[in-house]
Amino acid sequence: MIILTSMLKEPGELSKFQTLYALYSGSMYAAAYKILNQTEDAEDAVQLSLIKIIKNLDRITSEEMNDIRTKNFLMTITRNTAIDMYRKRQKQPISCEEMETEITPLAPSTEEIFFDRVSVTDLASAIDQLGQKYKDVLRLYYINELSSKEIGELLNLSQFTVNSRLRRARGKLCEIIKERGESV
Repeated sequence: MIILTSMLKEPGELSKFQTLYALYSGSMYAAAYKILNQTEDAEDAVQLSLIKIIKNLDRITSEEMNDIRTKNFLMTITRNTAIDMYRKRQKQPISCEEMETEITPLAPSTEEIFFDRVSVTDLASAIDQLGQKYKDVLRLYYINELSSKEIGELLNLSQFTVNSRLRRARGKLCEIIKERGESV
């Protein structure tokens, strides 16, 4: 929610957004869940819908907040977002890697080996030493599971810049952990 509120440009938009969120987020989640039947996907659909709503916040006046037209507007955005996600999920072909994984398990990835050797506490403290721009992209990529394109749109950066920051952040994490004497 903090990232969403940082997208607001006008001072009055924050209270308008908070009011809309308080009034309609539950209904938006219910509508998305009805279509997607998965908690995480429904939450993602609501978040993506809220981003779209922020971009169209100027269409809603303070007097129209409790109006049925406003609710219909927000619910339409949410339903369409959830339907798009559902269709995208249905159209995704199975990759060769997924087929191979189903047949025989692959060797652990470099990231898996790295995370097995470093404790969560050490990793968290190493992340705390990174600059905010690196923390943001790591959080959005690994925790929120956004693509670099989505992160770029959210942070107003190019996809190339996001990928660059991810690569640099991973490198800096390795350096910090190696400096501490951890075996990686």
